[in-house]
Formats: sequence, structure tokens, C-alpha cells
Amino acid sequence: MTQDWEQDQVSSPKSKGNIWGTGGHVFAMAGDASSGPRATATLNYEGMGAKIRRGYVNGSGTAYGIGTTDGETLGTAIRAAWGIPLDPSTTVSPFGQVNWQRTHFSGYAERFANNPFPAVFNDQSYESVVLGAGVEAERRYGWGRTWASANYSSRVVGSSGATVSGHFVDLFAFNVRGAPVPERNWVETTLGGSVKLATNLELVANLGVILPTNAAPQNSWHAYGSAALVMGF
Repeated sequence: MTQDWEQDQVSSPKSKGNIWGTGGHVFAMAGDASSGPRATATLNYEGMGAKIRRGYVNGSGTAYGIGTTDGETLGTAIRAAWGIPLDPSTTVSPFGQVNWQRTHFSGYAERFANNPFPAVFNDQSYESVVLGAGVEAERRYGWGRTWASANYSSRVVGSSGATVSGHFVDLFAFNVRGAPVPERNWVETTLGGSVKLATNLELVANLGVILPTNAAPQNSWHAYGSAALVMGF
């Protein structure tokens, strides 16, 4: 299980906002990681919110609008794999995976006595399903482990983002259809390793690269990395 929390503040000469988020993840695995079938699953939840004080020029003075909104994301990933031992220390595992995620934001409406032109945004939702398949390899040593993986993924639900509608500065209504999501098909590779620091303490590091296969100008590769201390009980 993991838990995270963050808070950010943004500001400009006439406006400022406070954005917060919190969430957690639960991981589970059944089966033997070195041979035979195994299943892994994760469930994640993120809650977020924002309070915005928007300032704008109104005639010869400045008017202000204050509004709040909040949202939540719920997602899960399930992977089924089969470990094929190449030798006592090396395992190659083909796998298939499905990811589901849903995000919902509540509406945003400004309320302030001296704001003649409040902005209003209706609530919005987005859902996606991604299917993937690939292979991963792991080698075990006395001091730790190393691993690598490669997989191909395709977004089968949620190829366009959420539609946004409302009233901007209370002068006209708008309805903007969700733009296409840049990453609909991609190849992902990872490389990682761990070092045993003590009987129940392990240092883990992982690097990954995502290469979109869609021939679109807005698509580009990107990399990510992580490092963590893992303690067993």
C-alpha cells in the first residue's frame, strides 16, 4: 500500500489559486514470480481540488471571481503472466494486461458579490481502457535482482478527452468537444534492478521509455524513472 499528498499554489499579478491532491495505491500478487502462472493487480484512487481567485480588468477597475471544484480518479490494472525458467536464476514471462481508469470533475461556478461576469464550467468525466501484451525477464543474484520488459499497448476506450461546456465570463455559452488523446498506441520498455541492503530492506530503481506509434505531430517519446526503499515484515 502507498499513500501520497501534495499541494500547489499558483499566482499572477491579479489571480491566484490553491490546488491539492491526495490518493493511495494497493498492490497484490498471487503465484510464483520465478515459474508458472501468476496474477498481479493494483487499485488506485486520487482525489483533487482547487480554489481559484480570478482577477480581471472591468472598466477602470479590477473585478474578482472566486470558485472551487474537485475531482477524483479511480483506476485498476490487472496483469496475467506465465513464468518460464531458463535456468535456476533466470525467468522469462510473457504477459497480458488491462488498465481501466475513470476521472470525474465537479462543476466550477464563481460566486462573488463584486463579480459581474462569473465563469461557469459544467462537470465532466473521462474513461479509458488500455490493453497491452509483452514479455519481461528477471535474473536473480545473491545481492539482488535485475529485470527488463517490453510491451505494446493500445487504448481501446477513451481515444478522445472529456467534453468541456459552460459559460465563460457569463457572456456566452461554449461547448468544446474533447480533443483526441495523443497516445493511442505505444511501445514501452523498462529496465530496473534491486540491491539487498539488509535481510528485510531492499533498494529498488526502475527506468522506462514510452514510444508512441501514432504518426501525429503532438506525439513524442518520454521517459520516467523511480527509486524506492522496500521493507518487508
